[in-house]
Amino acid sequence: MTSDHSFKAGDTHNSGVLAQGQHARADGAQVFAGGAAAESAESRELQRRVEELQRLLTQYAAQLPDAGELSELTRQLTAQLNAPEPSRPLIRSVLASLTAGAGGVGAVATAVNGVAQLVSRVLH
Repeated sequence: MTSDHSFKAGDTHNSGVLAQGQHARADGAQVFAGGAAAESAESRELQRRVEELQRLLTQYAAQLPDAGELSELTRQLTAQLNAPEPSRPLIRSVLASLTAGAGGVGAVATAVNGVAQLVSRVLH
């Protein structure tokens, strides 16, 4: 691996994200592999909604009491959804914290609610 986090094998130089394994897909800064985020229409929609939530957290950061913590919780949620065996109790806890933190910002609260509903269906 080079200092810019790319890698070089032989005469081929590759940069960016790398996803490896069955159902793995690299998408920007996130990699959704197995577990709850395995390829399906619902998991693609869940990925889209989590990315939208992250965008809204950035957009409304000034209106949120702790936008940094909410972004970290969203990253934890993504990590759990990518895990081969996601921790349902941890996911529920993260979603509860996101719901509480979104509080008075309607767009963020709506996004968290949408993510929570899809997570419930995906993890059934």
